Amino acid sequence: CGCLSAPILSAAAPGSLEPGEAPGAQAYLPEDWKVLLVAGSYTDEDQEILNWDRAMEGMQDWLLVQGVLPQNIRILTSTPTRIGRDQRGTEVQPAEVRFIEESLVSLDINEGEPVMIYISSHGGKNLGIWFERRREYLSSNNLHRYLETYLPQNPAVILLSACYSGQFIQGEVSGEDHYTRDADSLVQDHRIILTAARNDRSSFGCGAGSKMPVWDAGLMEALAEAGPESSWRKLAQRVKDYVKSQEQGYEEDSRSYPQASVPQ
Repeated sequence: CGCLSAPILSAAAPGSLEPGEAPGAQAYLPEDWKVLLVAGSYTDEDQEILNWDRAMEGMQDWLLVQGVLPQNIRILTSTPTRIGRDQRGTEVQPAEVRFIEESLVSLDINEGEPVMIYISSHGGKNLGIWFERRREYLSSNNLHRYLETYLPQNPAVILLSACYSGQFIQGEVSGEDHYTRDADSLVQDHRIILTAARNDRSSFGCGAGSKMPVWDAGLMEALAEAGPESSWRKLAQRVKDYVKSQEQGYEEDSRSYPQASVPQ
């Protein structure tokens, strides 16, 4: 398919995607997108911080500027004081794993419509992404199950910022690097997946001294500078380069090594 060289959110002419096609394989418009944004954590070492909320809001702002419709965006946050309605009038629900399913249903996504899921939080090795409110993890299998239930062939872009988030592409760590791709895998030909770290590596920028996680900051910068010829392939490399520049001086075994899964 042409998803690796097609524009990120828009194309020359409107149109829906055929089931099973990745974003970019056929022309579509920003208003076709349905989006779920999640800030899964709100503390680091018992200190409340807004790093994940800032990343989520940065993505929301970018999407709105691109032309994504406000009613096509759902937001989940773990920060208690931010639940309700945000300054844009969008309803903000608690970040709990069960609300991922509810949000996907409420978006009323039709067959073939492109979907974006962006989650930023802490992560656990071989556990998934941390949802702090109820002290639970979202695993790759859980996310795959939700997508297979409600969006089995919808083209999707999945952006995951968390320590060990590469497990959503590579599978769990079992003593040696491996790549899991079978009927129960989140990795499919109609999904683009970018993660902040390899399945055995931490990501950075989750402390009070940072505005947002490093990978998220690189993602926001790459999106802000994306032009008509930009693609998810190019964007993934741009984010990797940004993270590498921020990890200068780190020992090799401390570097995060962001991952990407894109259809050929």
